[in-house]
Parts: sequence; structure tokens; C-alpha cells
Amino acid sequence: MDFMETHHFLQKSQNLKLEAQAFLKHYNIAALLGEYFNVHYTGSFAYDLMCWRDIDIILELKESNQSIKDLFGKVFTKLIIKDGIANVDYKDGSNFEIRKGLPKGHYLGFDVYDYSVGDKWKVDAWLLDKQYFQKSKKLDHDITLKLNPQNREKIIKLKFRYMNNSSRVPSLASYYIYNAVLFKNFINDEEIIEYVNNKISQ
Repeated sequence: MDFMETHHFLQKSQNLKLEAQAFLKHYNIAALLGEYFNVHYTGSFAYDLMCWRDIDIILELKESNQSIKDLFGKVFTKLIIKDGIANVDYKDGSNFEIRKGLPKGHYLGFDVYDYSVGDKWKVDAWLLDKQYFQKSKKLDHDITLKLNPQNREKIIKLKFRYMNNSSRVPSLASYYIYNAVLFKNFINDEEIIEYVNNKISQ
């Protein structure tokens, strides 16, 4: 992969972060969710590793005695009347398994059409069960400590390679790329790709 292609990927990632910040501000996402929850950004948006229009959010109850489903119902009601909302999806992953590999907790996902960029944003918000919330906070901390300009560049290149002209990175592939580069210290791209492929096919 030559210098120009690498520069293109890095610039595209930076532009996506700027677009994401503008989108969040325009649609007041933090204010809407923040009425009922503490809002913590995570994933590629928080790590400056964006490769497609997705934003990951971890929610935290402001008051532990509140009904979780009632709160999600209130958010759902406010979301569906907002301009640009294309889809809203709730899943109870605390009491039922959504999909292998996903954490336990309550999930709220929504797609919003951003007229300024002519495309949809996918927002994934999780209210995690306590042990998964603590794991998520630790992972965010550990990833942030490990990131530097060199491995950030490698991760972004690998994520764009995985996209291969599709609209997004395959589910959970980003997590395993971070793990391979930052924690297992894999150097060779092909070795990383093999590791990630094995993980996401399990």
C-alpha cells in the first residue's frame, strides 16, 4: 500500500470524525440521550479510528431505581419524531442472547439520514450490565493508552482493507483488529487478517 493511498485513508478517517462531530451537534444526540442517561462515547469515534459512519455509545443510568424499559421507551418516542430518522431498533440483550459475541445489556440502535453529507449514520447505544460496563471502561482505557500514530495508521489501513468497497467493516472485525495490533502485537498484515478472519467466522 503506497504513501498516497495511506494518506487518503487517514484523511478520510479524519474527515469522518469531523462529520460525526457535526452530526452529533446538529441532531443533539447527547442531549436527547443525556436526559435519562450518562453518555460515554466509545469505539472508533472515541479512538479516532473512523472508517464509516457509525458511532458507538455506552449509556449509564443516572438513577438506579428507574425502569430501564420505560426509559428506553421515552427515548424511542423522542427519536421517531426527529427529522431524518430511518430506523430505530431495541433489543433486550440482558435477558436474551442477541448474537454470539455481543455483551449483555440493553441495546438501542438507530439510523439517521444526514442531509449535509447525503448518507445515513448508524448509532449503536448500549446500557450494559454492570460487569460488562466495567469491562468496556477498562478496554477504552487500555486502547487509548496503547494507541500511537504508527499503530493508529496500521489499524485504519486494515479497517479500510476489510471494507473492500463495502459500506462498513464486518461485525466485530474492528474489535479483533484492535486486539491483534494493540494487545497481541502482531506486525504482519496477513497474519492479522488471518487472525481476524478466524475470529469472526467462529
